[in-house]
Amino acid sequence: MGVTVRAKSLERPHEYWIFVTHAKRRRSIKVGPKKEAEKLADVIRGQIAAGKVGLVFAKKTTAPIFEKVCKKWLENEMPAKCRISTQVSYRSIYRKHLKNVPFRNKPLDEITRGEIKDYLYLLLKSMAASSVAHIRNAISGIFSVGIDHKWCENNPARGISVRKPGKKMPTPWGQDEVNQLLDTIIRHKHYALVATLLMTGARIGEVVGMRVEDLDFVKREWHLQRSYSFGRMGPPKNGLSRMVDLSNNLMEILRQHIGERTEGWVFKNQAGNPIRPDNFRNRHWYQLQERAGVRKLHIHSCRASYCSRAAAAGISLFYIAKQVGHSDLDLLAKRYGFLLPSNGSKPIDKLDKF
Repeated sequence: MGVTVRAKSLERPHEYWIFVTHAKRRRSIKVGPKKEAEKLADVIRGQIAAGKVGLVFAKKTTAPIFEKVCKKWLENEMPAKCRISTQVSYRSIYRKHLKNVPFRNKPLDEITRGEIKDYLYLLLKSMAASSVAHIRNAISGIFSVGIDHKWCENNPARGISVRKPGKKMPTPWGQDEVNQLLDTIIRHKHYALVATLLMTGARIGEVVGMRVEDLDFVKREWHLQRSYSFGRMGPPKNGLSRMVDLSNNLMEILRQHIGERTEGWVFKNQAGNPIRPDNFRNRHWYQLQERAGVRKLHIHSCRASYCSRAAAAGISLFYIAKQVGHSDLDLLAKRYGFLLPSNGSKPIDKLDKF
């Protein structure tokens, strides 16, 4: 009996195989990374030692080509696991990219990690890293279907890094730029909408989902419980509603914008429906920035501006995360923690008082 792990070809030194020899029977299994191959080899040795030889030499299931598994993932797996907005995004990725991948006609178990890397790195030359990451995640989901049906034994797309080295995030607006923008557009019909974006850190879909009934003018709170995304109103991004504290200034802005209304959408169009984020972004957002003479940033930068200004004002990161509905406190700390003010002392100094 023998179970060995080695690279099969000098041309592909990072592609490891498992070679099994037992009772005059042989089988080779392509795995990929060395660690995964060694881990699987240990499992096979245990199966042989337990007398489960049939599992090792079971007839291999013929794997369908990538394109067929992709369609199965789109029709069955993806709708059952993903939110509507994510489904729309993945279907767009299929139409624009997955239908034309170089390995679309190859059996799933013959597609290598190197082929997927080459394809993703080619996309990185002309696309944002976040967009390429979505494509990688879609490919990884397709291989997960293959693993479930035993068409392949590993997921070569999992863990591939698609970051662009050296690219810096744009610096969010500081308080001076925020004041400059708000002072310039104070007479504009979307002044209250922009002020809400900048003073709450909420996403644009969450802001246009605000109703008059969600606002408590006594407690100065907004019960955020819905978000507009891909043409429909649904729950917020993480599926959970939250209470958002509102400043005195923002409450006064909203009170003047709402007037005598007691119900309905706070930010509505002439037909009485919620403002469509795409329409606001394309028709007003960049024009307002140009009019105010501030740096042109994506509308999501209002969220980053709120977090950075709140951190600089000494507000705790835990409170900021609760306000904006951020699920990853560690990421928030890495991005904005350095802005927290310091008086020269360290927290540990407080123990000296005891």
